Amino acid sequence: MRERAPELAAKFKRNRVKRCHHCNARFGLIRYHFASKQFCSKRCAEKYAADIERHQFRSQRWIDFLASKM
Repeated sequence: MRERAPELAAKFKRNRVKRCHHCNARFGLIRYHFASKQFCSKRCAEKYAADIERHQFRSQRWIDFLASKM
């Protein structure tokens, strides 16, 4: 059985349904692309961009805080 396991893994990976990076929904007729990722709607792409921006802002605030303590 050990010899067949890589074959099965490759088979399931090839047949996997691609889904939205943000909400994990299936794609419809149109896909939106942002930062090399695929999204099911413009709303998901915008929310993902907002999440990235918020994360960068919080990281920069933390770095500024640590720099002010030195």
